[in-house]
Amino acid sequence: MLARFLPRVGATDAGRAGPLSARRRAARYEALRADLRAARWRRLRERLRRLARNDKQLWQTRKRAAGHTSIDLFAVVMQPCLREFEARRDKLLESMRARRLHQFRVAGKRVRYVLEFFAPFINPAGKRLIRQMTRLQDCLGDIHDLEILGAELEAIRYAALLASAGSERPRLTGVGHLINRIASSEKQLRQQFRAMWPDLHPPSGVVEKIRALPAARGRKAR
Repeated sequence: MLARFLPRVGATDAGRAGPLSARRRAARYEALRADLRAARWRRLRERLRRLARNDKQLWQTRKRAAGHTSIDLFAVVMQPCLREFEARRDKLLESMRARRLHQFRVAGKRVRYVLEFFAPFINPAGKRLIRQMTRLQDCLGDIHDLEILGAELEAIRYAALLASAGSERPRLTGVGHLINRIASSEKQLRQQFRAMWPDLHPPSGVVEKIRALPAARGRKAR
């Protein structure tokens, strides 16, 4: 597959290197493949496959949306975003680890971006939902930032303790105090998120409100 992207030598370059035959192109291809680690090669191949699938899905979405009203297009684009949002939300029922919170935040950003794009075409209630999603993502973003900062400081403290093994213990009171403050702030933010939790579930959750948004005007999508 990558062979067609390799440089070819035309007939005008025959004096220098001669034409690049199919056999030589195949040899270059195999050399390139050998240079890549097996795991890296699999990741590259899978990425190319995903890109091909995404291009096909985008074309199908555009074909379905042709001639539809703005709210029809809104439903087509929003539905997969809401399905991912609900799936990430339900995962949080098992545990609220930082990674799952971050994945939920990313899914919520996609929902908010679609709402913002279609804001001129949908009910004014959509603007309230945009503000609600923004508050939710700000809270989750702060939790994610504090989680990373706390982990970095813990790594610094641990490295300092290892470096001082067998000698006088370093004074890390300030670092420990900062770690404790970060943990306290993260705990408060998690409590804020739990206060938002009822607004994320049926029957009156944000997903149901988004699905119920009527069109303000039946404009044609441009």
